[in-house]
Amino acid sequence: MRRGLIVVLAVAAATTGIGACGSDDSGNDEATIKQVLTDYTAALAAGDGEKACGFVAEEGKKQLEQVGGGDCVKAISALSQLIPAPEKAKLTDLEIVSVRIDGDRATAEIRGADRPAQLQKVDDNWLIVDVDAG
Repeated sequence: MRRGLIVVLAVAAATTGIGACGSDDSGNDEATIKQVLTDYTAALAAGDGEKACGFVAEEGKKQLEQVGGGDCVKAISALSQLIPAPEKAKLTDLEIVSVRIDGDRATAEIRGADRPAQLQKVDDNWLIVDVDAG
């Protein structure tokens, strides 16, 4: 596995958040994106691949599968085991600085992340597009 992806998922995984809940307007979309980022990183920290992968678009799942050598669920579970406890704590205390929405695309600035999370609205759900944001 690439160490860079582990660091991204451990420290800035939040930068790649998604939402499994639909919404009707950008105010709700922003709140949904923030909640999805929080839920995704909590699932990652807990090693809950099933839940975390529910927040990842097909494009992101392919990245995880290439790096993790298996399906998304197994890749998340394996990556979570490699994240040190202090980094897992950071994942559960996520600070989202801003969210910018442009149609069905969004970026979310996460404090401590190298670059913003990239999201896309798919079937009224916000999903992580690029899991390798480092």
